[in-house]
Amino acid sequence: MGAGDNSAVVVGGGIGGLSAALCLQDSRCFDDVLLLEGTSRLGGVVASRRDGPFLLEESAESLSRARPSAIELCERLGVELAPPREGLSAPRFAFDGRLIRLPSGLELMTASSCWPLVASPLLRWEDHRLENVARLGKDPPNLADQPPTASAISQLFVAPVNGMQELVGRLVEALDETRIELDAPVSEIARTDGRWQLTVQGRPPIEADAVVVALPVPPTAALIGRLDRQIGSELIEIESTSVATVAMVWRREELSAESLNLSGFLVPERERRLVSWCSVSSVTWEGRSDDDHVAVRALLRGGSELLRWEDDELVSRARTDLRDLLGVEAEPSLVHVVRHPWSLPVFDLHHGERLTRIEERLAEWSGLGLGGSLWQGPGISNVVDAAERAVRKVNADLDC
Repeated sequence: MGAGDNSAVVVGGGIGGLSAALCLQDSRCFDDVLLLEGTSRLGGVVASRRDGPFLLEESAESLSRARPSAIELCERLGVELAPPREGLSAPRFAFDGRLIRLPSGLELMTASSCWPLVASPLLRWEDHRLENVARLGKDPPNLADQPPTASAISQLFVAPVNGMQELVGRLVEALDETRIELDAPVSEIARTDGRWQLTVQGRPPIEADAVVVALPVPPTAALIGRLDRQIGSELIEIESTSVATVAMVWRREELSAESLNLSGFLVPERERRLVSWCSVSSVTWEGRSDDDHVAVRALLRGGSELLRWEDDELVSRARTDLRDLLGVEAEPSLVHVVRHPWSLPVFDLHHGERLTRIEERLAEWSGLGLGGSLWQGPGISNVVDAAERAVRKVNADLDC
């Protein structure tokens, strides 16, 4: 088939789905591109909230130059990016209730983005490996005595000046030749007479020549499992975890001098705390707060308890961890809680083999591509790369 002879449907309106739709639109292989999002908003977990002078991110807040796909997308779409402030202490590591320095390689790894860290092996290191890190860190009690060590971080990482939500908005604006339908959850994908048929509750069946699924792993497993039991069973084996973000704002004088020079810190599982990563957001990035306040954002790890507990419980537990590790005792003047149920995959040692089997089986389905975080994990660049990969696959299948 030639360019313009085909129709394509993208399932999922997060960054991955929006990126896939843009790739399909750019490819000129399709005269009709439709994006179906099951909820009433686009962007998936990516969202920014403005509350007066405070900019609070609900998921990722930074992009790594080491994985440039998301940065290149921002630059193409006109999203203004800026590096962290100069002179910050590099991220720290919680060990036995104190914050220690990390070897330089790990400093950069933990600085790249808090969002993938909850799925990282760094959080599950055995005690003896953490003890080795503690010895390498050799961190004295007073972090304020340390010279700034984050010059490399300021060169390698950037964030959207106006928040990640701008990336969502600019993507939507760029999809000027793509139809977008909200509140359109896809319940089934089937192959009939050489074409794809999608079922959306309360609507006539939708037919297409190509389908790209860009959803979190659990709904991908449920949807694709009805089509291909083998792929579904492989996807079900990928563990997913729930996360929550708790953003809090304090007056500057309520935080210690050490906190006001710190970009963030990582908390491994062996510390038995709810917080897995903490970013001192307004210290790290310009435009997140006014001069009198500091905005701090904690990423919480967990399972069903994150969904079961009331907001007050989540905030209380997060504050306990921040009191112990940052020494902040005061009541925050602003709190914002967001939950992301079962949104992040956690890969085991067999994940590479699993992906090979999925890819081999997927090759048997012409015009079907899978995006999302299942390939390389969470992170905006990862899902942008996965979207491009899925579109290359369906384009090749249709020989266009």
